[in-house]
Amino acid sequence: LCPEEKMVSGMCEAGWWSIAETTLISIFSAIAAMFVLAVSSFITPSERPEVILLTLFIGGMAAVFLGIQSNEWVAMVSAVVSGIITAIYFFKKYKNRV
Repeated sequence: LCPEEKMVSGMCEAGWWSIAETTLISIFSAIAAMFVLAVSSFITPSERPEVILLTLFIGGMAAVFLGIQSNEWVAMVSAVVSGIITAIYFFKKYKNRV
């Protein structure tokens, strides 16, 4: 993605690179949070609400810990918000079936 003239010792020095990198990391951390909740929901159909809550709590704690350790605040927030939205979606979907 980075033009060769902007590469310095393997690092991209283009002005737009940090924004693009943060955006990509945030998008993929949100997608990962959605997949983790979806997989845990599909694996345990009989205990779905409890597993979703437990996965959301543990995943949220992991996202906060890793976000603080790596100073990736935007990725942390996107993962937590994505997890909450996905959990709400699965709760509504499960509620309609019961």
